[in-house]
Amino acid sequence: MARELSRIHNIADQIVYEYDNEFHRKENQIIVKIGHGKRTQTVLLGRKRDCLTLSSVVFKMNNKRYKKKETQQIIRRVWNRNSLIPIVSLSIDSRLRIVGKISLLYENVTKQSLIFYCRTLARECDRFESMFSLKDEH
Repeated sequence: MARELSRIHNIADQIVYEYDNEFHRKENQIIVKIGHGKRTQTVLLGRKRDCLTLSSVVFKMNNKRYKKKETQQIIRRVWNRNSLIPIVSLSIDSRLRIVGKISLLYENVTKQSLIFYCRTLARECDRFESMFSLKDEH
């Protein structure tokens, strides 16, 4: 995986160097500071065939905080939100986590596009997380 993402890692390292107060990289993760650094969102870099995938956990629904009825309301909100904002899609993974995702054509990724999509994913995931919790968990 590391070799597959080496070009993206190089771009991410340039971004971190230029925007040190907003971005940090740790292996296949870019940590994005939001709201004057008061909150953060971790963006995971991955590769699936010809695409670079960016994903970020919004929050976990499998903790005791959410009852069945609340979980159904959250699922409905995820579905509604996906119809309004086309860049970031939200899904529920096998561990009952809401995860935001963006897929990009790998060969077209530039420094500016990676900045834009990391910021967009981080902000949308953080915004959705803050609707359900005041804590910054991810």
